Amino acid sequence: MKGEEINSAIVSSYLRLLENLNPASKQELIAGLSRSLKADLSKSKERFITAFGAWKSEKSAELLIEEIKVSRSFGRKNEEM
Repeated sequence: MKGEEINSAIVSSYLRLLENLNPASKQELIAGLSRSLKADLSKSKERFITAFGAWKSEKSAELLIEEIKVSRSFGRKNEEM
């Protein structure tokens, strides 16, 4: 089964399980799912925004560039057989 098919099967199972609930319980369930969805969306947005934060450092850009250049190492190591 593919991911979409599995999700569809799970949803169908839950619907069969919940079809005997009274209307008030179904509305409460819908409200809870809506809150959960909104929370998930806001968390995703927060994670996305924090992924693109600015670099924070007391060092100047020039100093950082120089440190990167100095730390570079180029060369080949020939392994003997």
